[in-house]
Amino acid sequence: MMYVYALKEVSLIVGGIPLEEQIGAITITPTTKRITAKSGTDGAVTISVNNDRSATVKIQCMQSSQVNAILSGILKLAENSPAGTLGIVPIMIRDRQGTTTFAALNAVIMGWPELKFEAESGDREWEIFAADPETFVGGN
Repeated sequence: MMYVYALKEVSLIVGGIPLEEQIGAITITPTTKRITAKSGTDGAVTISVNNDRSATVKIQCMQSSQVNAILSGILKLAENSPAGTLGIVPIMIRDRQGTTTFAALNAVIMGWPELKFEAESGDREWEIFAADPETFVGGN
């Protein structure tokens, strides 16, 4: 059996706006381990379930991508609204060829990407914090 994966088949929606063009990479990193284990001196093991399901999403796109303008607009809403409330937006990532999904109703862009100007076009990396996402890692 053969499987096919293509980044262009991964949906990325931030604040209700599809951002599928010119995305170079998407990385989702949980804030904490969901389960930890502790061994006692007698060899007994206790596990603890951490209720923190938050995660950081990093979106890499070309310097010339319109994704930058869209994410800049969302960040500006956060900066210019009382307590940043207008910058809290939903985020959804889904592999349309498979079953992997990530979705959170409350996500916020953490700040401006590093800006680097060189002889050739480079990338921008945006960091988004997602509170209490639903995550399912499947196959395709």
